[in-house]
Amino acid sequence: MNKTIILLTASLTASPALGADFSGPTDGLRNLGYQCYGCTTTAFQDSVAEMRLQGIWPNTAMYSAPDTDLDIKTSDGTCRDTDYLALARLAGTLATSGNIPRPFILDLSGVIFGTNPARSCTVSSDVWYLRSDWAARLNTFKATSGTNFNTSTVWAIVLFAEVANQLGHVANNATINQVAAYIKQLWPGIPVMAGYPTAATQPNYGMQNTPDIFPWQLDYIATWDYTVASPTDPRYAGDAMNPGAYGSLLSRLRPYQKLIYNVGSFNFSGPPTTCPARSTINGERFDLLVRNWCAWAFKTHKDRSLGLVNFLWGASQHYSPTTYGAQRLINWELSQCGVTALRPALISAANAGSMGSSCWQ
Repeated sequence: MNKTIILLTASLTASPALGADFSGPTDGLRNLGYQCYGCTTTAFQDSVAEMRLQGIWPNTAMYSAPDTDLDIKTSDGTCRDTDYLALARLAGTLATSGNIPRPFILDLSGVIFGTNPARSCTVSSDVWYLRSDWAARLNTFKATSGTNFNTSTVWAIVLFAEVANQLGHVANNATINQVAAYIKQLWPGIPVMAGYPTAATQPNYGMQNTPDIFPWQLDYIATWDYTVASPTDPRYAGDAMNPGAYGSLLSRLRPYQKLIYNVGSFNFSGPPTTCPARSTINGERFDLLVRNWCAWAFKTHKDRSLGLVNFLWGASQHYSPTTYGAQRLINWELSQCGVTALRPALISAANAGSMGSSCWQ
């Protein structure tokens, strides 16, 4: 699941209150407005404004720099090819706009890594590799964005969303440390993070490719589980006989590293079939997925976590007509069920992150 992550919390301030957790959408920058490769005229549609209309107030969002020719799909389903500097050209807007919650997460996966074959509006690819020109691309991204990405505007920089999964690992610890150290030279004081998922019901599915200890240059570890609906499942949470996937994660964390959890609210295969809407991956209600992982991240294990990430928000035609993100799932519940369970869950998670309130209220 080489997907970017999204955070869900509440109060919109230039700098979240001390002690607040982080939460908001990963597809914060959805429409770069590009009509051709390398165009310099930029415009964007931000999903944060749409979330506020639903009463969901994130205190952060993740903005991703696309890899070259990444298929940026807009709210009308249109695909536009762009380049990895598209986000850098919008740095001034991201740093100053009143519609942008700050500090936000800056995802540079597409600057550093590429796909084979290269992604485009007509080519889909999930085979990633470290680009040989990654340092030069980071330098150009930095020069293009100027001083707009700094400790006041950026909470963390994502090096790569999924370093290791069931298919293997994209880069070893030495390489991740090298790239992370270079990022810290370019943007001093900003923490660096990367993603490492688990698969609690299939121990040999993903964790066998996760290093015994996480790279020391990483400050935060983003994680999610492919197979369990609730983190309280003994296969994830562990018990007296088995540490579970969570115990395996903790054994790999360095003392200063923190976890950021990703919870999915999406269907890639069309609309739901039951009320409230349920995930086609694990069969759980989306609202309960959000609330369970919210309670785990913000309450039960707050000492080791910093935020809850939700993939994805999405417009009505985000990615494809068959993709239902949280926004579309909410609208489906309203039209088919008469009431939405997911929207109150997202509101509760947002408030829990920014104000410390219950994930269940």
